[in-house]
Amino acid sequence: MARNWAVNNNGGLSVYRPAACMFNTSDGGGSCLIQTNNPGYTFRFLGGAPGWQQEGLRPTTETEVTVSPDGRTITNVGYNGTPR
Repeated sequence: MARNWAVNNNGGLSVYRPAACMFNTSDGGGSCLIQTNNPGYTFRFLGGAPGWQQEGLRPTTETEVTVSPDGRTITNVGYNGTPR
């Protein structure tokens, strides 16, 4: 949910890719998952142009979103902009 929200709100897969940790579903979000509590699951991750991470380029976007406990909705967008 968090990954798809970021892709859709940052221009789509042709221009934006989230950090590799957001594809690490077997590890539950790995280092991108920063908090789990009653409001849900909060993820913070970087993103950029396709191949940015593999090529060692700087990210262009930082995203922080909270997904509901049932995993069906985004309940909060804490940040989506230039990396802080």
